[in-house]
Amino acid sequence: MNSLLPWYALLLPLISAAVIVLTTQRWKTISASVSVGAAIIGFICSCLIFRSPEASVPQFTWIDLRPLFYVPLGLTLDRLSKTMLVLVTGVGALIHIYSLGYMRHDPGKSRYFASLSLFMFSMLG
Repeated sequence: MNSLLPWYALLLPLISAAVIVLTTQRWKTISASVSVGAAIIGFICSCLIFRSPEASVPQFTWIDLRPLFYVPLGLTLDRLSKTMLVLVTGVGALIHIYSLGYMRHDPGKSRYFASLSLFMFSMLG
Protein backbone atom coordinates (compact mmCIF):
# COMPACT_ATOMS: atom_id res chain seq x y z
CA MET A 1 0.00 0.00 0.00
CA ASN A 2 1.19 3.49 -0.81
CA SER A 3 1.69 5.39 2.44
CA LEU A 4 -0.10 8.44 1.01
CA LEU A 5 -3.20 6.47 -0.03
CA PRO A 6 -5.12 7.31 3.19
CA TRP A 7 -4.45 11.00 2.59
CA TYR A 8 -5.79 10.65 -0.96
CA ALA A 9 -8.97 8.99 0.29
CA LEU A 10 -9.44 11.77 2.83
CA LEU A 11 -8.62 14.77 0.65
CA LEU A 12 -10.25 13.79 -2.66
CA PRO A 13 -13.73 15.02 -1.64
CA LEU A 14 -12.29 18.31 -0.38
CA ILE A 15 -10.33 18.82 -3.59
CA SER A 16 -13.38 18.01 -5.71
CA ALA A 17 -15.48 20.52 -3.75
CA ALA A 18 -12.83 23.19 -4.32
CA VAL A 19 -12.60 22.38 -8.04
CA ILE A 20 -16.38 22.57 -8.41
CA VAL A 21 -16.58 25.92 -6.61
CA LEU A 22 -13.73 27.39 -8.66
CA THR A 23 -14.83 26.11 -12.09
CA THR A 24 -18.62 26.11 -11.94
CA GLN A 25 -18.97 29.54 -13.57
CA ARG A 26 -16.92 28.53 -16.60
CA TRP A 27 -17.92 24.88 -17.07
CA LYS A 28 -21.39 24.26 -15.67
CA THR A 29 -21.62 20.57 -16.62
CA ILE A 30 -18.38 19.42 -15.01
CA SER A 31 -19.53 19.50 -11.38
CA ALA A 32 -21.35 16.16 -11.30
CA SER A 33 -18.60 14.21 -13.03
CA VAL A 34 -15.86 15.69 -10.82
CA SER A 35 -17.80 14.93 -7.65
CA VAL A 36 -18.85 11.40 -8.62
CA GLY A 37 -15.38 10.61 -9.95
CA ALA A 38 -13.76 11.72 -6.70
CA ALA A 39 -16.25 9.68 -4.65
CA ILE A 40 -15.62 6.52 -6.69
CA ILE A 41 -11.83 6.96 -6.63
CA GLY A 42 -12.02 7.57 -2.87
CA PHE A 43 -13.98 4.33 -2.46
CA ILE A 44 -11.39 2.42 -4.50
CA CYS A 45 -8.61 3.91 -2.35
CA SER A 46 -10.44 2.92 0.83
CA CYS A 47 -10.89 -0.66 -0.44
CA LEU A 48 -7.16 -0.86 -1.12
CA ILE A 49 -6.46 0.49 2.37
CA PHE A 50 -8.87 -2.04 3.90
CA ARG A 51 -7.15 -4.95 2.16
CA SER A 52 -3.63 -3.99 3.23
CA PRO A 53 -2.31 -5.48 6.47
CA GLU A 54 0.08 -2.65 7.26
CA ALA A 55 -1.05 0.51 8.96
CA SER A 56 1.80 2.98 8.59
CA VAL A 57 0.88 6.50 7.62
CA PRO A 58 3.46 9.28 7.62
CA GLN A 59 2.93 12.13 10.05
CA PHE A 60 3.38 15.72 8.99
CA THR A 61 4.29 18.69 11.13
CA TRP A 62 1.38 21.10 11.28
CA ILE A 63 2.74 23.65 13.78
CA ASP A 64 6.38 23.67 14.82
CA LEU A 65 7.39 26.21 17.46
CA ARG A 66 9.89 24.05 19.29
CA PRO A 67 10.63 23.86 22.17
CA LEU A 68 7.40 25.62 23.17
CA PHE A 69 4.78 24.09 20.92
CA TYR A 70 4.69 21.22 18.43
CA VAL A 71 1.62 19.74 16.70
CA PRO A 72 2.00 16.71 14.40
CA LEU A 73 -0.74 15.76 11.94
CA GLY A 74 -1.36 12.11 11.19
CA LEU A 75 -3.96 9.40 10.65
CA THR A 76 -4.78 6.26 12.62
CA LEU A 77 -5.52 3.14 10.61
CA ASP A 78 -6.72 0.40 12.91
CA ARG A 79 -9.30 -2.20 11.88
CA LEU A 80 -12.28 -0.09 13.01
CA SER A 81 -11.14 3.06 11.20
CA LYS A 82 -10.51 1.06 8.01
CA THR A 83 -14.02 -0.39 8.25
CA MET A 84 -15.57 3.03 8.78
CA LEU A 85 -13.53 4.43 5.87
CA VAL A 86 -14.93 1.78 3.50
CA LEU A 87 -18.45 2.27 4.86
CA VAL A 88 -18.47 6.07 4.55
CA THR A 89 -16.86 6.18 1.11
CA GLY A 90 -19.06 3.35 -0.18
CA VAL A 91 -22.32 4.91 0.97
CA GLY A 92 -21.08 8.33 -0.16
CA ALA A 93 -20.28 6.99 -3.63
CA LEU A 94 -23.76 5.44 -3.87
CA ILE A 95 -25.35 8.74 -2.83
CA HIS A 96 -23.29 10.57 -5.46
CA ILE A 97 -24.36 8.11 -8.17
CA TYR A 98 -28.04 8.30 -7.15
CA SER A 99 -27.84 12.10 -7.15
CA LEU A 100 -26.88 12.10 -10.84
CA GLY A 101 -30.43 11.22 -11.83
CA TYR A 102 -32.15 12.96 -8.97
CA MET A 103 -30.51 16.35 -9.61
CA ARG A 104 -30.41 16.07 -13.42
CA HIS A 105 -32.56 19.13 -14.21
CA ASP A 106 -32.03 21.15 -11.04
CA PRO A 107 -30.49 24.61 -11.60
CA GLY A 108 -28.46 24.36 -8.37
CA LYS A 109 -26.76 21.10 -9.30
CA SER A 110 -23.22 22.48 -9.04
CA ARG A 111 -23.82 23.89 -5.57
CA TYR A 112 -25.40 20.59 -4.49
CA PHE A 113 -22.45 18.47 -5.64
CA ALA A 114 -19.94 20.86 -4.07
CA SER A 115 -21.84 20.67 -0.77
CA LEU A 116 -22.14 16.89 -1.01
CA SER A 117 -18.39 16.55 -1.56
CA LEU A 118 -17.68 18.87 1.36
CA PHE A 119 -20.04 16.83 3.55
CA MET A 120 -18.30 13.61 2.54
CA PHE A 121 -14.94 15.13 3.48
CA SER A 122 -16.29 16.16 6.87
CA MET A 123 -17.61 12.63 7.47
CA LEU A 124 -14.18 11.18 6.68
CA GLY A 125 -12.13 13.72 8.64
